[in-house]
Amino acid sequence: MPYRVAHHRIHRRNASLLHFTRTLYYVLRAKPPQRYPLHSGRALKTFEAARMQAQQLSQQGYYGWILRVQEVRQEDWPDDHWRIDHSSDEAIAWLAPF
Repeated sequence: MPYRVAHHRIHRRNASLLHFTRTLYYVLRAKPPQRYPLHSGRALKTFEAARMQAQQLSQQGYYGWILRVQEVRQEDWPDDHWRIDHSSDEAIAWLAPF
């Protein structure tokens, strides 16, 4: 049975179409026997809010990291369609232990 290759639209960064960029913070947490965090909290809009959440979790016996994620939406995409911007060096690589 012959198969068909479906060509999917590849999203490319087009500077002329950039509409909005947002930076979100996630609090990644784990319990002491776990080596790596297995659960993420909800997205937070400021680093201060993420730090407050991390402090509350550390008082409850958790540990982990704060992850900063930068997301981009373009004008030709729906309002709820975001993608992570991998072009910035520190957009998805910045981790802070707590």
